[in-house]
Amino acid sequence: MRYFYCLALALLLVGCDNMVVDDEGVTLRMQDDALIVRNATGEAIYYTAFGQNIAAVIDWAPIISDENRIDPRRSLTIPLEDIAMDGDEEKLLFYWWRPNRDGTGADAIRSLVISL
Repeated sequence: MRYFYCLALALLLVGCDNMVVDDEGVTLRMQDDALIVRNATGEAIYYTAFGQNIAAVIDWAPIISDENRIDPRRSLTIPLEDIAMDGDEEKLLFYWWRPNRDGTGADAIRSLVISL
């Protein structure tokens, strides 16, 4: 029985080597040619993502719209072709936020980095 638990744990760790979880409930996972984002929080979040190399030359600001919204307890699959990247990117930067209480902007911008 101990062998079974060790094997199950090893398979779990191998299957999760390209996943990032933050302490607020947002999870990133790479699958095939897409980024899968899971919002396990109780509120909608808003996001943007860039390749690490190209992020240095992009000017951006957080926006709040239906196009970059992930509803509470929902997942979103983002094809990598829809994310601004150089051809030789190794990492993806993912930024997310919630609106201020008055809805006028971002409360705080959080970031996650995942390997491609």
